[in-house]
Amino acid sequence: MLLYESGVLMDMPRMRTLNAAVEYFKSQDPDTCITKHFLYTEVRAGRLPGVIMAGNKYLLDIDQVERFLADGTEKLTAERECEKPLNYGKLRKVRV
Repeated sequence: MLLYESGVLMDMPRMRTLNAAVEYFKSQDPDTCITKHFLYTEVRAGRLPGVIMAGNKYLLDIDQVERFLADGTEKLTAERECEKPLNYGKLRKVRV
């Protein structure tokens, strides 16, 4: 779909809900392992680009998500291996 802004022709982003995004990926590849839970955790962690909140729903720009999955999967696994909880391995006072 095309959008005009200041007289310039622009592509309109293809926004999808989490459920619609999963259906889209399944239509492209019936054997895909992408689930709603995977997308939701990536959205909540702030790793997926092109995400906006509309009311209580997340809307994903499907083109940016595809680019992220194509380019960012290696970065994502490396990043997860390095993640540790805050104050990991340190003693903390217990407040009563």
